[in-house]
Amino acid sequence: MGLPVLLNLENRRCVIVGGGKVGVRQAQKCLQAGAVVIVIGPSLAKNIAGIQYIQARYNRELVLETRPFLVVAATNKSEINSQIVGDAQQANILTMRVDNPGAADVKGIMSADLGEIQLMAASGTPLLSRYLLDKFSGQITPELLTLAHWLKNLRPHVKRAVASQPDRAALWERIFNSPVMKYIESGDLAAARATLLEILGAELAQHLPESDI
Repeated sequence: MGLPVLLNLENRRCVIVGGGKVGVRQAQKCLQAGAVVIVIGPSLAKNIAGIQYIQARYNRELVLETRPFLVVAATNKSEINSQIVGDAQQANILTMRVDNPGAADVKGIMSADLGEIQLMAASGTPLLSRYLLDKFSGQITPELLTLAHWLKNLRPHVKRAVASQPDRAALWERIFNSPVMKYIESGDLAAARATLLEILGAELAQHLPESDI
């Protein structure tokens, strides 16, 4: 099934070959991930702010001249998508293919972005993946999102204050095995915050700006 990873596209050039509805969706997703997006195609189904559009049919040299980090084959012709992927792989460029995901390097995974928490689901059918995402997304409460925000902000402070990785792991275990989670689930953020500070101790807590938690 492959290794589930998050691909960092921040300020990296992504070339989408194909300007139809599917190509436009891929371009929008890459934009949301912070990529520099170029769309190549004879036409564009929808104008998108923030992308560079090149009106042209697929051309290997044209794509390689853009020096992309990722090439997405999103045309409506399978043989052209195969050629796009093959040409890019020969140049050691990461590839993604919309009509046959398993034939490229990167496979898109259905996801739900809830802010500090991102859920992903992959299965044998998109319908099941969507069902799972809808089911588990409904269990992410505002309090859990607040906790995710707290822990994200705490992490660099903990890393600086606690040098040993096993000690840091033990500290996170204490947090998750404490009443913090019970308070979060009941919506009592004040009690959760107080318990969290108690676990962290004065020495570590003094490194935390008030705005962090």
